[in-house]
Amino acid sequence: MSVNPPARSHLREEGLGNTTSTNRGYSHLITRRRLVAGLLGTMATGPIRGRVLRIESNGDSDVVRVAFGSCVSQRKNQDIWEHIAAKDPHVFIMMGDGVYPEHEPGALSTLDAIRSAYRHAGKCVELNRFRERIPVAAIWDDNDYGGMDIGRTFADKFESRDLFLDFWTSGAEASIRRRDSGIYASWELGMPERRIQIIAPDLRFSRSEWAMAGLKTIIARQLRGMGPFEATRDSGATMLGETQWAWLEDCLKRPAKLRLLVSSIQVIPDERGWECWSNFPAEQERLLRLISQPRVGPVIVLSGDAHYAEISRKDGDEGIGALWEITSSGLTEHWPTPGPNSFRIGPAYPQPNFGILTVDWRPASPQLTVGIHGADGRRLRREFLLLESLMHSPSGGSASRTARSPQRFMA
Repeated sequence: MSVNPPARSHLREEGLGNTTSTNRGYSHLITRRRLVAGLLGTMATGPIRGRVLRIESNGDSDVVRVAFGSCVSQRKNQDIWEHIAAKDPHVFIMMGDGVYPEHEPGALSTLDAIRSAYRHAGKCVELNRFRERIPVAAIWDDNDYGGMDIGRTFADKFESRDLFLDFWTSGAEASIRRRDSGIYASWELGMPERRIQIIAPDLRFSRSEWAMAGLKTIIARQLRGMGPFEATRDSGATMLGETQWAWLEDCLKRPAKLRLLVSSIQVIPDERGWECWSNFPAEQERLLRLISQPRVGPVIVLSGDAHYAEISRKDGDEGIGALWEITSSGLTEHWPTPGPNSFRIGPAYPQPNFGILTVDWRPASPQLTVGIHGADGRRLRREFLLLESLMHSPSGGSASRTARSPQRFMA
């Protein structure tokens, strides 16, 4: 497999949002392969402030490929990285559970197991080779954060934060994300007229605890591949915390032609009983209302956690394009019984997998291709979408069904 030589890029820091500080003017050369990307982060206290780290390549690309996946055990076969690299993505999004501390041998404390998992992952030849070629934008989920389904109550979350950032990030990115409200981040790919924004909230650091269903309900659900959680009645339950909600609102004010909302757990499905946004109905509604505002523009949700791949679609209200969610999970982990999902389009894929989103900017109406691929790189599923099908109609009313329905092809 041939590898193109790395491209020279510049990284510069800029002011963002309501910051009162002046722009900082440092600039230095870094080496990254064919990437046009940036990181947006905000401070944890006071007014929403932040910095933009943008890596500017020497050119633009007519076709951009974003690879994504989640749930990879450091103790299992890692050949999948070679198959992802063969798709030649501009960036790979790790959507959570980048290591599994519970797979480490011996009687270890949670924090020692996390340390051990990262040490073992750091010795993975396939992963290291992949990271030398492809930039990785990473967020965590429960397993690499602190344990199964845990949220803000994890006692060692600051230490876990530092281990995560030491493994997946470096330099300016690590310093921006090392805050007291979570490791959330946003990256920007492409020149302004073709900008793709990747937004990755932290769904662990400030999240309230889930509400458990009754024992009889839990037992009955097991046969349907469903979990033990139910929608909370606690009006104060939070997924992000107010500091991070304010950050997310700031992110959505940034100009972008397409936004990829990376959620380590599923957003649209509401019948799973496992971790998902619908367990906090008010928070789910708040998120959907926020990203459906006309000024936000086209949004696609990318999610992990489920241990199978699937595509979900939630039709918008009048004048609002459909919201699509692409779930890819996991890179090594898979669950044999996908749960119910009334928003699912086509089948689910209970096998190791990864996703590829391709954006072709050349047509008058840019075309998006979503692919789900097996661990051997073979394509399991493909969907064609038009960017305009994800947008609000200019008049505020419904555009014609012919013009607005996504073009679809399943393979």
